Amino acid sequence: MSKLNAEYPAATSAAAGLIRFVRADLSLHDSSAHIKGKLDEFVLSQIGSVEYNPDTLYKTIVEECRTRSKYTGGVSDFADLIKFKSITRSQVESWLDQVRSRHALPDWAEISNHLKVSGMELAELSREWRRYRAIALDAGNEAINTLRDKIRNELEILVGATLDLTALIDDLYSKVEDLAVASMPPFKPARLKAMIIYEVFSHDTTGEVQKTDQMPSEAKP
Repeated sequence: MSKLNAEYPAATSAAAGLIRFVRADLSLHDSSAHIKGKLDEFVLSQIGSVEYNPDTLYKTIVEECRTRSKYTGGVSDFADLIKFKSITRSQVESWLDQVRSRHALPDWAEISNHLKVSGMELAELSREWRRYRAIALDAGNEAINTLRDKIRNELEILVGATLDLTALIDDLYSKVEDLAVASMPPFKPARLKAMIIYEVFSHDTTGEVQKTDQMPSEAKP
């Protein structure tokens, strides 16, 4: 208490009683590798053995922690403290949901076989697909979330349609392009199409992650 008062004279015993210190077992020499290992153990304990990129999850969490730590606005009550400075259970659950969703998606090679596009466009779509699969894990990106919601809503309207994959992408593209141009600068058509493909293959009318055995060209979306 004396050391706390030396730095913060207004501190009281009651305030000090709220402070807790937890000794972490993370290595000081290679903390990032150790944290990734801990994250992998946590994912395994929560959803079992799945294939995913630990680096993506690590970067997402670290960036969110950095953003929270840099917040300098006012904190007037405990609710504000949780809102602006803390990582919540719901955020962790959303990250785990993204890992589940990505695990359920088919390989790009399987998807690309059903795309009727030129070789150059296919190559660009492949690059954007790889990039977006990392971005999709970031549950805190409000612009991306808004656009994803729009794509999902339009996709839900098309349940029962018999469009092949390319026609389905083109149909959704025309309906969400304006929002994408406004919310995703610099806008790239291939980036939006990669987003649409991602949502098509993670879509399920029951509200759960789709485990795809067939392409949309062979089954209803």
